[in-house]
Amino acid sequence: MLTREEILTNEDYCAEHKMSHKARLAELQIPFWDFYKAKKKYREEDSSVEGPGQFVQLSSGRYVPGKIPTARTTERAGKQEKQTSSRGESYLTIELQTRCGTAMRIQGEMTPDYIKELISASNV
Repeated sequence: MLTREEILTNEDYCAEHKMSHKARLAELQIPFWDFYKAKKKYREEDSSVEGPGQFVQLSSGRYVPGKIPTARTTERAGKQEKQTSSRGESYLTIELQTRCGTAMRIQGEMTPDYIKELISASNV
């Protein structure tokens, strides 16, 4: 099984050198089905982690591996659905720094009232 870093390195190499994944895997003598199986596994892990109210795990080293790109087949073609929110919620990314210097990033569906509460709580 390939690691997440190996998959991302291969993705970057193929994009940079404009070659197919299959050709690159043949150069490295890696069975292409192992690559696609591992890529699918990590993509499913990434999609299951992103839920409201969950923390993002950060690496302690210098290199923080990125997410596995989504499959082209999962993207919706054609007319996009309009998202309407009855309570004024919208998906936002907010970065805050408290007076004592603690920095945080919060992502998710938020209402204006929730944002006001976040800002007032960070001024402690």
